[in-house]
Amino acid sequence: MRQDHVRTALAGHHECPHAYAVTRAAAETMVTAQTPLQFVADHLLAELITSRRLNAFLTRPMVSWQLSLSDDNAIATSI
Repeated sequence: MRQDHVRTALAGHHECPHAYAVTRAAAETMVTAQTPLQFVADHLLAELITSRRLNAFLTRPMVSWQLSLSDDNAIATSI
């Protein structure tokens, strides 16, 4: 019987995150960094991750997909 396992890896710069889970401490860090509002949400994550104020991980295989519309064509994107 085949067993699939989800693995995590340390992530770097994020562009257009589609889904994410955060701890309460991470949420508080994000709120503090956005007070007053100064970042687009995607840019906030990238800033906090690359400045090492947040730890970020990705999963393999991917566990989330998003359907995007571009020029009336559906494009599947994933994380």
